[in-house]
Formats: sequence, C-alpha cells, structure tokens
Amino acid sequence: MRSHTCARPWVCATMGGERQVAMDASVMTAVVAAAVLVCRAAVLEMRTPGAGRRAWAFVTDRRALGAGAGAALALGAVGGATVGGAAVLVWACLAGVLVASLTAERKRPRRVNRRGIRVRSGNATDLDEEQRP
Repeated sequence: MRSHTCARPWVCATMGGERQVAMDASVMTAVVAAAVLVCRAAVLEMRTPGAGRRAWAFVTDRRALGAGAGAALALGAVGGATVGGAAVLVWACLAGVLVASLTAERKRPRRVNRRGIRVRSGNATDLDEEQRP
C-alpha cells in the first residue's frame, strides 16, 4: 500500500489505504443544535399534546419554506465562496430551518369546551355551566 499524504491533514485521515473525511467540529455543533430543536419539540409535545406539531407547522407554510430556502441558499453561496466545505452547507441549512420557523404564520389552536363547542374568549354564554359564576 502507498502512503497517503494530504495537503490538509485536518480534513482527511488515512486508515488502511482508504481516504476518510474527518468530521469538522463546526458540523458537529450544527448537528447538536438541530438535535436540541427536535428534542425541544418532543418535550413540548409530551407536556401539552399538539404543541410539538404546532412548533413544526412551518413545514406546510409555503411562504416560510420560501424564506428559509432563500436564506439557506444565500448563506450557502456566500459561505461557500468565502470559506467552503461541508460545514458551511450544514450551517446554511440549519439557518434556513430557523428562518422558516420564525417567518411561519402562527395559528392559535381553537379553544373548545368539554362539549366540543368553540369558545371565544370573553363570551360568558359559551362557557360550561361549571365555569359560570
């Protein structure tokens, strides 16, 4: 087997003659940040059913997805031209998801009483008998 010499030893490592790309610390940080967002949605869902689904509802909002994709493309293009590497793409994708999440329309869940009737806040006629004074 030939010995492999690399101009950038922090990028690749040689094991058994095969070239393997080492994971950049910046990529690992972005992956951990994404995992934290997923875990946060899971905890929200366990605390109040439906909260996790509302947190990820931006996936169905076209305007939010367009804004997130635009931000990811812009950051990926600028970062790729200046720095390059896989870490730029991972961070650009994470930033795109965050932008999409922030620009999504937040629809409040409908408030319903025990009978399934929609309740408007401040209207005493729609409340249950137990809640009336």
